[in-house]
Amino acid sequence: MGMDGVFRELTLTVLYESQEARDAVLESGMEQGVAASYERPAGLLAETV
Repeated sequence: MGMDGVFRELTLTVLYESQEARDAVLESGMEQGVAASYERPAGLLAETV
């Protein structure tokens, strides 16, 4: 939620060279790392409000 009380949404689209490349990224656990990297700034913003 933004400081003005309005919810925001971020959509990230990634295009991989092949299905195999996409599957390798998903199997690497990178998805959880990216999610965590977006949660951290959200938590910092929440602390300042």
